[in-house]
Amino acid sequence: GAMSLWRRPRSPSWSMDSYFDEMSRRIDRALDECRRDMKRFEESFFPRSKYGEAQRVINDDRKFAVELDVSQFHPDEVKVNLDGRDLIIEGRQEHKSNGNYEKRSFVRKWRLPDSADVDAINSRLSDSGLLSVEVPKVPSAGIFRRNVPISHSSTPRRETHID
Repeated sequence: GAMSLWRRPRSPSWSMDSYFDEMSRRIDRALDECRRDMKRFEESFFPRSKYGEAQRVINDDRKFAVELDVSQFHPDEVKVNLDGRDLIIEGRQEHKSNGNYEKRSFVRKWRLPDSADVDAINSRLSDSGLLSVEVPKVPSAGIFRRNVPISHSSTPRRETHID
C-alpha cells in the first residue's frame, strides 16, 4: 500500500513521486466513473433532448419549414399545433416495461414570420419517422402593395362674387 512507501523509500523523491502518481491515477479513475454515472443519470432523467430534434429548419422567401425526427414515437403520439403564430410540435409517450414506467416527451416551438400564410400550413410524416411541417409565405407585394382606386366625386364649386 501507499504507507509502505513511506517506511523504506529508495530515495526521498522517488517515494513521493510514485505516491502522487498513484493518487492522481486514483482520482482520474474516480472522476471518470463519476462522469460516466452522471451521463447515465442525465440520460435517464433528461432523455427528451434525444427526441424531436430539429433536423432542418428552412426560412426563405417562399416558405417556413421544419423537419423533425420523431421515429421514436407512434404517429398518434405526435401533435402539431398552431397557437396564433406559434408553431408547436409535441411528442408524448408513456409505457411500462419490466415494471418500469417510462416517459418520453418533447416540445418544440417556433414563431412563424409575419409573411407566413398560416391557413395553408401542412404537415407530413414519412415511413421513416421524419415529420415535416411547411408553411408557405405570401409574397410581400401581395400584402403591402395595393393599388387603391381613387373615386372622383364632383363637389359644387363655390362661386366667389367680386364686387
